[in-house]
Amino acid sequence: MPKSVSKLLRAAFLAFAKLVPDHLKYAINNRLRKNKIPYCYLQEGDSVIQVGAPRDILLGGRSRAIHFSMMVGDVGKILIIEPDPESFNALNEFIQKNKISNATTVNTAVWGENTTLEFISNPNHPASNIVKSVDPHRASPASMSITMSARTLDDICEEHSFSSPKMVSVTTNGSEEQALKGMSGLLDGGIKYVALAPPSDHLPDLMANYGYETDALDDRGMTFKKSDV
Repeated sequence: MPKSVSKLLRAAFLAFAKLVPDHLKYAINNRLRKNKIPYCYLQEGDSVIQVGAPRDILLGGRSRAIHFSMMVGDVGKILIIEPDPESFNALNEFIQKNKISNATTVNTAVWGENTTLEFISNPNHPASNIVKSVDPHRASPASMSITMSARTLDDICEEHSFSSPKMVSVTTNGSEEQALKGMSGLLDGGIKYVALAPPSDHLPDLMANYGYETDALDDRGMTFKKSDV
């Protein structure tokens, strides 16, 4: 599909989605997802981490962060990490508006070390934001360059006393390998499932090194499970 057509369809969908009440579009989408991987692995009371929560996906009713929050329920908990300030603010506004009580949000990027990163940011399509070193040619006419802080997931979880999650989902447009380097402590701690996006041919071998086997393609990328699960 030509990019111009895709852009128009995305804009039309978001315009329509904004007219649908949040509780309705998420209830419908959640029902469609609850029996699919990786969503079906979460139950009431579980803990889960979502890295990446862009505002266009959020407003469209497709945010993994919100669907995961619904699936673990009030007795569960979710840690949501989003580097883009506008998307982070939109996420917090959504959480407050919809009285979501089980979420902790953190405004930083996730990387293999604590550092600063340059992002190529598209305000019209924040789900396409990417670390510049991952793909320096991704920029479009609407893109801008922004600098953000980055931390390891192990350090973030320690700071927020978030231990023993059942699942970690990382949707970061190519930074998944770096995210894994920064969560070795969590992986050693026995996370059962790791969902990574986008899909890539090298991910199965990479995850095998951490003791995970390929489970399935999912709606964003690939889900892996601990080999002894």
